[in-house]
Amino acid sequence: QAVSGCEVGCAVLGNSAALVVGEVDQIRLQYGIFRIHQEVEPEKGSENAVITVPADLSAEERGRIQETAKKIYKALGCRGLAR
Repeated sequence: QAVSGCEVGCAVLGNSAALVVGEVDQIRLQYGIFRIHQEVEPEKGSENAVITVPADLSAEERGRIQETAKKIYKALGCRGLAR
């Protein structure tokens, strides 16, 4: 089984209440699965991915993703940079 859809993400930077959030990106697959980590030929595996920045979403949706990313960053106790 698989879940159809796309992946979105954004970077969060900082150590205080005033966090900096990057633009939301979106990864869509043309086929198969997205493999960013593999032991043999690590440079291959994601050639089936189309990355869009900013994500092809409404400004409201991108804002919700950015705010959620900040909440997750704080909840996990992250410092410096996380993505």
